[in-house]
Amino acid sequence: MKIVTTSRAIDLLRAFRSFIDPMIIIAGDSGSFIDVNDAWVETTGYSRDELLNSSVIELGVHSLEELQQIIGKIKIHGSIQRKVSFYRKSREWRTYLATLIVVTLQERTCLLAIYRDISERRQMESPLLESAAMFTKAFQCNPDLMAISSLRDGQYVDINDAFVEITGYTREETIGRTVFDIDIWASEADRAQLIQRLEQQGQVRNHEINLRLKSGEIRTFLLSAETVTIDGEPHFINSSRDITERMQNQKAIQSEKERFAKAFNASPVIMAISTMDRGRLIDVNDRFCQFIGVDRAGLLGRKASDFGFRLESADYDALIAAISDSPSIRDHEVRYRDPQGRLRQALYSCEKINIDGENCLINIFADITKQRALEIEMNRLDRLNLVGEMAASIGHEIRNPMTTVRGYLQLMREEPDFVRVSESLDLMVEELDRANSIITEFISLAKDKIVELRMANLNAVIGKIEPLLKASSLMRDHQIIFKLEQVPDILLDVEEIRQLILNLVNNAMESMILPGIIQINTDFADEQVVLSVEDQGHGIASEMIDKLGTPFVTTKEHGTGLGLPTCYRIAARHQARLGFETGATGTTFYVRFPVPDKSSQP
Repeated sequence: MKIVTTSRAIDLLRAFRSFIDPMIIIAGDSGSFIDVNDAWVETTGYSRDELLNSSVIELGVHSLEELQQIIGKIKIHGSIQRKVSFYRKSREWRTYLATLIVVTLQERTCLLAIYRDISERRQMESPLLESAAMFTKAFQCNPDLMAISSLRDGQYVDINDAFVEITGYTREETIGRTVFDIDIWASEADRAQLIQRLEQQGQVRNHEINLRLKSGEIRTFLLSAETVTIDGEPHFINSSRDITERMQNQKAIQSEKERFAKAFNASPVIMAISTMDRGRLIDVNDRFCQFIGVDRAGLLGRKASDFGFRLESADYDALIAAISDSPSIRDHEVRYRDPQGRLRQALYSCEKINIDGENCLINIFADITKQRALEIEMNRLDRLNLVGEMAASIGHEIRNPMTTVRGYLQLMREEPDFVRVSESLDLMVEELDRANSIITEFISLAKDKIVELRMANLNAVIGKIEPLLKASSLMRDHQIIFKLEQVPDILLDVEEIRQLILNLVNNAMESMILPGIIQINTDFADEQVVLSVEDQGHGIASEMIDKLGTPFVTTKEHGTGLGLPTCYRIAARHQARLGFETGATGTTFYVRFPVPDKSSQP
């Protein structure tokens, strides 16, 4: 306890009134004012008389209990400082820093208090303290890993709870140690690069790093950092977000995209991604570009119909109805026009997808035009084989008794008793001859019919029957034109090829109601000798196309339906392919003969 003598107390009281800072002397036992200086009167707004007739307890400056505690502490420490707050007379709240010492006046223990107004300083400190508190909360509550470490040697100053949870290192294992001590950086070169950027720029944003956890697992983080100065030494505070799963997902997505792109572009079928509302092309594969004949840049943003690729109206309407009722379609057979205007067939499949909020379709067109043509050809050949087997087994058996009947009819015609019915006998012979010609054609369908293939020139075969063809066309008021290009010799049975040409020309003439032109062409293309017979008829009805070549199927009033099947059988025996193109302006039949290797020629 600091004791002030009486003489020293008198000296203190003389200087008391002139102190700039507010000063008071109060009784230690009651807190009543013994004296106040002018600065205290000015600060509080109370008069000297009001103050000397009251106590610090009444003004709310100190409580009696607090005074007793203060005196007890002063006995130990000699003097103390503490912050106190109280209202002035104007009810303004002020904060002071009080310096308190014990003095003895007239053997009475008193307190001498010197007050310094620190309200403005506290107002300035308050936001700083609040900011510091908020920073601490943000630092600790942040779900991302955060740390403060020395820029020079990487010594940790502080870490947050997420650091402990994510890395597995406790605060005791981390704070005060360096990044090298715990070996947290997977690559020291990466840290050196980061430090260099921080020294140059003062901050780093979204810098990808790899950190080694306590378990030894290496994970990827996205780091942002700022440099700060602590006790005059450069440090940096960083926030790192674990993006390992995101990176793995991105790699998986990228891998899936690459696989899709490879499958999409390598696919041999036509594929395109388009919007549902307008059919605008978003992406197309390489096969689509080849089919249209335009590169990808020229196709994107346009519609396939802009380039002549469109479905037939009936198929399009049915397809739209099917798509609206289902999220996907599989192998829906459609007819479409290619950019050259040719009608083709395809199996259409699609899948609805959403791209950037827009409903789209993945469209797949598997062209089956050749497949369908092959199926028709196979069915036709199957029917021909069946009929051929029948022809081989019963053709000759039917012809033999017919020959006998025809002979007896001719003998009867010479008898006088049958003169009156000679016209009927002649008619019967004609019908038998007609039946015999049908049987002859029927027998020609036999699959195992023996043919004599020899090297011959197709133009020479046509030249020998040219007069017959011209005469036949003139009788029907048609004109026949020959356009024969130079072609190599091929293996032919001349008699069968003559029958093939006569049948095709006869069909051409019968297809034209009005006088017209028939053109016979030969050409050499793609290592094949091509014979074509072109008419100007009305074309083949669509419902008959798939039935062509079927025995006994005919559109002629008096036809047998064996002419075209015979042509198909002759072509098959020559390893040739018979096909046709038809339209409203006429039909052209093609026979494509293979050219044998010289080594295989007899």
